[in-house]
Amino acid sequence: MIAWLWMASLEAKAGKTTKIEAALAAYDAGDAEAGTEALERVEKALGKAPDDPALLVLVGRIELARAQRDPAAAAAALEHALAAFERAGTPEGAVRAQAEAAVLQLASVLVADLTNQVEAKQWEDAQAGVDRCQRAFAVATRLGQRDAEREAAYQRLATRVAVQVGDLASARAHFATLHELTGTWDGALAVRVARKLAESGGGAAGSAVEATNFLFPILEAMPTDEGLLRAWVELSAADPDAAVARLDNVRRQLLASKSGALLLGELYDQCGRRDQARAAYEGLLAQEPTNIQANQALAKFWLASAQATRAQIDGETAATLPSREQKRLLTTQRADLVLADQYATAAVAAGPEERPVLELLAQILEARIAAAAKGDKSLADATSRLTTTQARLAALQASE
Repeated sequence: MIAWLWMASLEAKAGKTTKIEAALAAYDAGDAEAGTEALERVEKALGKAPDDPALLVLVGRIELARAQRDPAAAAAALEHALAAFERAGTPEGAVRAQAEAAVLQLASVLVADLTNQVEAKQWEDAQAGVDRCQRAFAVATRLGQRDAEREAAYQRLATRVAVQVGDLASARAHFATLHELTGTWDGALAVRVARKLAESGGGAAGSAVEATNFLFPILEAMPTDEGLLRAWVELSAADPDAAVARLDNVRRQLLASKSGALLLGELYDQCGRRDQARAAYEGLLAQEPTNIQANQALAKFWLASAQATRAQIDGETAATLPSREQKRLLTTQRADLVLADQYATAAVAAGPEERPVLELLAQILEARIAAAAKGDKSLADATSRLTTTQARLAALQASE
């Protein structure tokens, strides 16, 4: 008698779930009223068996379908779906297979929502989105399902959210999990975390050290990554020798490419190692004499050198300098300006419509004219070229 009652109960339950499945299928096919029917039927069944895994999985599937078809109800429906899957535990058989597929689909939808929130900089919503994604992936893991690619996308987004809201412990944890999932480092994301670590201490030396310590293993694995090197130099401002040591270690690797040589020169200059910067740019020009960036950089280098010499000439102690020393400084300034002119002219030849190089050439020519000695035969040429350069700049401005 007991066995008969048990079998009858199973048959009744199967009949109810079959009707709910049929209503859900109709809803999936576009029958909006069938969705309402499915919810009403499953809620009625849950009233008698509130912890039934099969019914809870059905609730999750119905709510997931509703979220994808009714944008106005999506947020609440996704939360209901997630809660239902969490309550369903670890079902068995066909129900488990349905739960596995639905939970992975739910995780995908939640990650897509989180992506939109991050892109829109809706950080409060994004924090809630991170929590929902974490719960969904926990359910998927419990069911033996793990989509590493989708979870990596979530961890990357969660790191960004944690950085934005200043939760650095979570940022580091999510970043570490991302590395475990992918086996690679995300350099750009590492820079975000490192800069936030430095900011968190109000620019104190200790916070900068913490930031560089965080970057160290990542930079060891990606020694020539541009973003990482720039961040390393920036964060090592209080210890330029450490930054230079890092650049020296990768010097040959960077010089092997045009972009690497430009980066090396720029970063050496940022560290105050102007001679090493100049050597990097000159090495690039030896391979590509018409490179605009290298010519422009060297033009700026020699203009800055000339300006520094001029500052000595015009300084408070200039009057006490011996006449011979003053003449030497003037000669040095003029020679530096000639070099600056040569490089700027080469940059203009390579990019005749580039406003920055034209402006640089005009600045250098003005400095040459101001520093020219009486009777200098190059003065007329510099004046003429300045007029031409200024006319080209005016024409560019008029065409913009």
